[in-house]
Formats: sequence, C-alpha cells, structure tokens
Amino acid sequence: MKKRLSATLALLLSAGLLLTACGGEEPGTGEAVLTEPTESAAPAAAAPDGAETTGPTEAASDPETTTEPETTAEPGSEGTTEEEPTGFTDADLAGVNALLPEGTAPRNADGWIAAAEEAYEKAAATFYKVLFTSDWLELDYDEPGPSPIYTKVTNYETFDDATADFFEVFTKEGFATAPYDRFLEKDGALYAAVEDREKDPSYKGFTVTAISDITDDSVTFVIEAKYPDAYRYSQLTLKYERGDFRVNAFTQPY
Repeated sequence: MKKRLSATLALLLSAGLLLTACGGEEPGTGEAVLTEPTESAAPAAAAPDGAETTGPTEAASDPETTTEPETTAEPGSEGTTEEEPTGFTDADLAGVNALLPEGTAPRNADGWIAAAEEAYEKAAATFYKVLFTSDWLELDYDEPGPSPIYTKVTNYETFDDATADFFEVFTKEGFATAPYDRFLEKDGALYAAVEDREKDPSYKGFTVTAISDITDDSVTFVIEAKYPDAYRYSQLTLKYERGDFRVNAFTQPY
C-alpha cells in the first residue's frame, strides 16, 4: 500500500512539474524570475533649456523668475559647489564670437564667464531699480491718474523714454512686457505704479559656475546665488539682439 501510494504521489508530482515547465502555473514567490532590462532615465543636464542646474533638492519659487524656477540646495551638500564638465571648447564659441561688436576681441570660455558676471550684476541692479524703486522718477501726486495705482511721471513723457536703460541691458524678446506692470502711457502722459520694495537682505552674492549651452546667437550660464542657508541655482542667457549681447533669461536674486 505504501509503495502504491508513493508511486501515485510520484506520478502526480511529475505531472505538476510538467505543467509548470509548460507555463501552466506561475512560478512560486521564492523562484527567480527573469525580466527584460529597463532603460534608466537619462540624468539631467547641467542647465538644459527649460530646466535647472546641478544638485537641486527642492524647487524654490521666486516672483521675479523670468524663465524656469530656481533650484535650491544646502551649502556643502553634494552637487552644490562643483559643475559637471560641459565639454565645450573655444571652437564651440566661434559663432557667438563672430557676433561680438566690432573691435571686441574673441572670448574663450573664461572670457564669456567674465562677461556673464558683469551682465548678471548689471541685470540684477537694473531690474530692481526700474521695476521696484521710484527715487529715479519724478512723480506728481496731485495729478489724478487713470486709476488709483498710477501716479503721473513728469521727468519722462513716454514708455520708451522711461525704459530705455532697461532695454540696454535686457532683450525685448525676453522682457518686452516686464515694464508693463510698472508703466502706463495714456492720453499723452506717462504714469507709474509705485510699488517699491526692499532688497532681500539674505542675498550674499553669486558665482557664474559654468557655460551650460551655446547656440548660434546665445550663451547660457549656470548661476549660483548664495544665501545663509542655501544656494539657489538659475540660468542667465546672453542673446544677440539689436547689435549686442543682452540678457534674455534671468532670475532676480533679491
């Protein structure tokens, strides 16, 4: 009887193994299962168009961000102080160097980074002055404006006059509408919305860390703005417009 039962059990086990081998049952949880390999996501570039730069830990919103939001990282954390090599060479800059104003020497990567440092500092000061201060405007508070938020400007007659210095720094492609929140030209007079604000006192300076992109008429850079508890990363783009390179992408650091 025992032998007959063992033979029957052996037959049943053989049948079960045959079904498993033919795919009739799913493998048990303890068995290894072979699967097709999946592609891993490509790592983010240092500063692609429409993205931020290295080492972000949390997106930081900023009301004066003109392109993509900044990224932030704690000082000393991985990826906050070193940039991945971009692989750009001086030959990659030949196209933009050909657009430099006559008499300007061609720039290597260090030369363009130096130009970006000057442009960024000037952009921050100009953006803040024109859009967030009023001491450079002469205002007639006794003259009724077209709405309560507007006060008549007496030292400029037109929008173009009041924004001339602004558009010496910024492109019209990227910033044509920015001063519309500040100025209104109507019935032959110019009015300004007086919305002054203080600079962010926590801002401690910036560094242009790398070139992140080069096109036929623009160069984009990684900006590291410093604050006591974080670094904020954004982009600065210098684009050829109206005979010179002007700021076409920028985030106000203060």
